[in-house]
Amino acid sequence: MKQILKLQINQKLKESPQFHPEKVEMISHTTGQIVTITGVSVHTKKIEGSSTVNLPISIYVGSGENIAKCKSPNSNDGIHLECLLEPGVGRDLPLSVSIDNPLVSGIEYNVSGLVTLFGYNFGRDINKISIVSGETQIKISNVNDSCLQFMTPKLLHGLHYLDITVGIPDHQNIQKQYEFAVKPVILKINSIPVSGGEVTIYGNYLSPRAAISFRSQRGTPSGIPCNNITIYEDNTILKCNVKGISGQEIKLDGIGERKTTSGHNNNIFMRIKGRNAINPNNITFSFYPPTVYGSPGKSDNL
Repeated sequence: MKQILKLQINQKLKESPQFHPEKVEMISHTTGQIVTITGVSVHTKKIEGSSTVNLPISIYVGSGENIAKCKSPNSNDGIHLECLLEPGVGRDLPLSVSIDNPLVSGIEYNVSGLVTLFGYNFGRDINKISIVSGETQIKISNVNDSCLQFMTPKLLHGLHYLDITVGIPDHQNIQKQYEFAVKPVILKINSIPVSGGEVTIYGNYLSPRAAISFRSQRGTPSGIPCNNITIYEDNTILKCNVKGISGQEIKLDGIGERKTTSGHNNNIFMRIKGRNAINPNNITFSFYPPTVYGSPGKSDNL
């Protein structure tokens, strides 16, 4: 027996799909059978610009306690969508079609501040996706189903939690509170005396929340800390202080390891919750080298 299904579309699919109620027919027994849905842009296969082979579409027939899932949805032409309906009873049942929430599976940073998020279900319409961090709206520059890109706002720094929303009002999928660490970019650093002093770092997205230390291959694993951080000029200049450790205060922290404020070409560690800064030119930190002003003359008694 043919039955016409009433449609309730809970979430639009890619490319603004349209379903035609008069063409949605079910020829099925209560034991379940294949259902064909006819529409426009009801894709489930890989499309250009997407690495997703099968879109995560969910289809349900019925409501409340009388609901059945239509499994394994598949469309080869974007017009006919077939799925295997579970056993059920009733007529004039509502049909709901939805896709899953966006999901971030990876991230890539660029020295310019460009961030690429990899994942699923971002859609392809840049006007129907938004990223918000607190009260900051982040402008998206590019999107397809499997990745999206945005430029990090210049004043953003430290650790943030992003809400990624895909869809239109009343029909939206959201990934809430994605943890996003803005990676600082280190471009230049000054040297200081071995007695300690103020270190100045130049770059972008510098943050007072960073944990900063300088480490040499022969030094302690924790390195030489740089504390009391202050930020200037829209997060492009950072100042911190290194406490000097004199020769009399040198202590053995382990076999062959000495903790002292000296040396050159120390690696710079500037971390935001475990994510180290971007250092495109592999800049290192050095203390001033020793200076020799002269030497004692030769003694006739020697």
